[in-house]
Amino acid sequence: MTGIAKRRKSSDNSAFHLNNKHDIHPNLHKIVLTESEARICDLLESVCNYLKDTKPKVPEIQLRIAGGWVRDKLLGKDSNDIDIAIDKLTGFEMATFVNEYLENIGHKGRTIAKISQNPERSKHLETSTTRIFDRNVDFVNLRSEVYNEASRIPEKIEFGTPLEDALRRDITINSLFYNILSRQVEDFTEMGLSDLDKGIIRTPIDPYLTFRDDPLRVLRAIRFASRFDFKLDSQISHALEKPEINQDFKSKISKERVGIEIYKIISDRNQEKAISMIVELDWFFSIFEPPADVGNEIISLVDPKLAVKITENLTKLTNIEGEDMDIEHIPANLVPLYLSSFTYPFFKFSVVRGHKSPCLASTISRESLKLPFSDIDKSEIILKSYEKVQEVMRRVENENSVSRIELGLLIREIGPQWKLANLFASAVDMISTEFDVNMGIRQYKKFNALVESYGLENAHSFKYIVNGKEVSQLLGIKPGPAIKKHLDKVMQWQLENPDGTKDDCKKYILESLE
Repeated sequence: MTGIAKRRKSSDNSAFHLNNKHDIHPNLHKIVLTESEARICDLLESVCNYLKDTKPKVPEIQLRIAGGWVRDKLLGKDSNDIDIAIDKLTGFEMATFVNEYLENIGHKGRTIAKISQNPERSKHLETSTTRIFDRNVDFVNLRSEVYNEASRIPEKIEFGTPLEDALRRDITINSLFYNILSRQVEDFTEMGLSDLDKGIIRTPIDPYLTFRDDPLRVLRAIRFASRFDFKLDSQISHALEKPEINQDFKSKISKERVGIEIYKIISDRNQEKAISMIVELDWFFSIFEPPADVGNEIISLVDPKLAVKITENLTKLTNIEGEDMDIEHIPANLVPLYLSSFTYPFFKFSVVRGHKSPCLASTISRESLKLPFSDIDKSEIILKSYEKVQEVMRRVENENSVSRIELGLLIREIGPQWKLANLFASAVDMISTEFDVNMGIRQYKKFNALVESYGLENAHSFKYIVNGKEVSQLLGIKPGPAIKKHLDKVMQWQLENPDGTKDDCKKYILESLE
């Protein structure tokens, strides 16, 4: 398969320019450089002039800020990533010349970090990073790539033209350049600015070809569509119907790379749009792939639409502001919550792993996506405990009392994730009981209020009023597993007697043995 940068019929190097300094497409926001960005651009322009005046053997170069920075600035957003694309030098050579110029004008040279090629982490060319005016700046040369049938890693990488570099990128809105010397935005695909204006996710070349070269671009297209609430171009949807792209996705992409993209989706925003697209495009089981030992028959028993419904409900609950929702009660890290909703369709099933039977949902997160164990563990707690939260609320609704001991032990069992489990319980209730969002909010707040009324918000971190060593000395028994049953009694006593003293508890321990 030939390189994607070679497939465009026109071989000219023309670009769609925006003529006025810092002006952009009339339907888009204006690029406004921060003071730091303007200083960086001025410095790099001075370096180019320095090379032109003092290094006759160095070819005259053009410097462009590439990709995400240009996109974000056109959208009026801040961006910390400044990637400088160079047309006729390597990144390390350019970074070295920047240092040389700084030293010539009386400044201290910067440390240059050389980042070697690492195709498995999508580092296909050597990159050099240095710090300019308290900003990290990456230098890399423009390139073209040639792929083969067997791998998403280019088999051949060469210096490329700006057009070739733009065409090899995943989507058009990521293919824009900002020319530092002319102070113009450049759109070599002649589609990026229009797509940014209209809110379209499109590939620079035929999506069938670019997805076959690197199927990870499927997830990147979905991620950017959800992040910016853009529409997928219809050609992308049609390309994803081709079975060979799905096959390439499974054979060419490592589980770690899939997991990284899913983690970015879950950590970002508009998660409900992302999972909706994944399900509507019929890619749910390709991304959340059950382990080989589970068997394909499980797929017929799993309903991916549940992931969409719960994610939509969670977004409704967490986006409510004002008096209807106590925002301070919502934990800042919602990654475990959305991981739970994305994998919920698998929750009722389990697998065999040695002497354990973990739920299939967490097994897929662990084995098929290779996500961080800390988030997987929190998600598993949410999935395993939300029904217990629901049961407590059903008892409350039926005017059945819930004791402080029962509720305290539940909070201790769930741990710090109890508020997330409560949110998840409300989101599921909004499906199973046809709650609207206001009823879901009321349900969520009622459980919080019940916990607070008993003073159990931090019950998961309560320390034993009489610790294990003290129990051992009090009862004259050796420390060991036998102590646990006595500590369980201590905690139950504490929960029932919040104003009790250590001496009261010791007396209870001794009396309980009589």
